[in-house]
Amino acid sequence: RGQVGEQRAGDRQAKQMLAGCGAERPRPQPMRSVVTVFAQRRAAQPAVLARRDVQLADLNSDNQLDLVVTNHESDAKATVFGYEFDPSTLKIKERHVLLTGIETLQKAFKAASPGPVTAFWPKNRSGIATHKPWLLVSGDGSQKAHILVPSDPADSRNWNYREHILWNPASTVGQSTIGDVDNDGLVELFIPAPS
Repeated sequence: RGQVGEQRAGDRQAKQMLAGCGAERPRPQPMRSVVTVFAQRRAAQPAVLARRDVQLADLNSDNQLDLVVTNHESDAKATVFGYEFDPSTLKIKERHVLLTGIETLQKAFKAASPGPVTAFWPKNRSGIATHKPWLLVSGDGSQKAHILVPSDPADSRNWNYREHILWNPASTVGQSTIGDVDNDGLVELFIPAPS
């Protein structure tokens, strides 16, 4: 019970932080070839399993782009990864597990989790963006919209992220996205789910 109460309090805190802050749009992602090369080499990366989505973002605020990868699994292997890579050789240096054990609740043929991931940089009330990105994860078969928040927003050696459930519609969660559609400086989250 204590853990459930703490998680709900954390979820409320995440919603309050999002409601009161703006966010930078996803930063431009040069080096698209890195994603292409990674996708082509995924057969040599058995830990990635069935790759669902690959994005570029500086996950640990060390001024080096990293790969954000979700796989698409029906069991406890459903995971969000962060990969450090060498930009000159495109070889993977280290893998970090950001979230794992995502439960697939959808009962359908080939149902799996998670779906795509989107990195964004929330701003505080003064308009200053966070150092590390937050990650909006479309749950797909998990029937949830997950948000991952850095445990330590400043320490580049810390790769830990905390999970918050933004929405639990009890149906498949499609590809979520973010944007400031009304130009008020505050981010809006778009999370599709059939009713």
